[in-house]
Amino acid sequence: MALLSLLLVATVVAVAALIHYAERTKKQRLPEGITRLPGPNGLPIIGSVHQVPEKNSWMAFHNWGLEYGPIYQVNLAGHNHVWISRDRIAQDLLTKRSANYSERPLIPALEQDNRTSGQYLPLMSRNKLWSRQRKMGKQIMDTSAKNGFYAYPELESVRLVFELMSEPERYNHALESFIARVTSRLAWGTSTAADELKQRARELLVGVSPTGALGNKLPVLMSLPEKWSVPKAWEARRSRTEKKFFQTMQAEVHEQHSAPKVGSTRAPRQSWTSMFLDNKDKWGFPTDLEGAYAVGMHGIAGALTIAAPMQSFCLANTHYPQYQHLLHEEIDRVCGDRMPRFSDMPDMPVLRAFIRETLRWRPPVPTGIPHASIKDDVYDGHFIPAGSIMHPLEWSISRDPEVFTDPDAWNPTRWLKPEFPTYQEPLTQFPTITSY
Repeated sequence: MALLSLLLVATVVAVAALIHYAERTKKQRLPEGITRLPGPNGLPIIGSVHQVPEKNSWMAFHNWGLEYGPIYQVNLAGHNHVWISRDRIAQDLLTKRSANYSERPLIPALEQDNRTSGQYLPLMSRNKLWSRQRKMGKQIMDTSAKNGFYAYPELESVRLVFELMSEPERYNHALESFIARVTSRLAWGTSTAADELKQRARELLVGVSPTGALGNKLPVLMSLPEKWSVPKAWEARRSRTEKKFFQTMQAEVHEQHSAPKVGSTRAPRQSWTSMFLDNKDKWGFPTDLEGAYAVGMHGIAGALTIAAPMQSFCLANTHYPQYQHLLHEEIDRVCGDRMPRFSDMPDMPVLRAFIRETLRWRPPVPTGIPHASIKDDVYDGHFIPAGSIMHPLEWSISRDPEVFTDPDAWNPTRWLKPEFPTYQEPLTQFPTITSY
């Protein structure tokens, strides 16, 4: 019986894949002078899936860019992926033609449609949920920044320094925990959820990565019954656990605000969730669940995108110690014997240059946030079909030799010296680390 079930599943997968492949490979007649984008030749049905490594996949896409040019396409399991490795092209398509490229692609391995579920703001289409959550995101971030993020980073930095001094060999763990604790405090007013937040972030990253979850490589597996599909069962468990976590944390904040401890004179701890609960009607949220996801997504985004650059910062200063004295001098001059504060930022261009160069040298999302084309388009004589998944490949964009001299080297002075094309004034503002 088990063998028959296995054969049935294999047959269903094969038939569905063949149908999908046939539909995707129908040749369109292109106007004279218009050509298809270059790219690697893949196999029938699976395309170039087998050529993409499990780890550091962006290096394969970067190398293909060196071979096929600054914009090329790859067939991954019947889906057309377009990779952009120059900022000029990314601006031309994703900014100047944003009406056609502002859509987000469907991520097949997720249980809910990421474009309309209201669960993950960076992966949503531009709809009412996106507008509502984007407005909320701006409000909570602006308010947090104005209030110095409630001194949570400074508070947790004491523990971080202690852990780094006590067990320097565990610096990766210390940095990840620091960011998770700060983000947890910002999201829910407590650091107790930090470990669970890290786990939720790791699992979501697997679920959305093109080379992570098997359901993204072979989407047909997600259309099978859960008992026959290991990827679908894994995603169902991940989704349930995430939802329960977000709801539990929201409920704890709600309880603290609605029923403070008897005799306590301390004000409830500030957090993104408390801001949501106070403003949900004004912001137009129909349910608390949507707010729980909106806050949780900001927490996950922080846990995913900040710890890695901090680790890269340590890596860079280990390999390029010749620049450390510049930062030492600035910290001594501006801060003296105290820790740096957010209010010191205008007076610390060297620190900002160290951070900016780290983000360039090792971008936290090297494959970029994907977009999707809505209609057929032509760019520089090349045809881009509707439904293509567009990737601004940050790893390659940040290594454009025309913009970044010796791009593989970590050199923070490229942001501080006028002889470099990346230099901008005034140094009280540039280099910026909040928008780039």
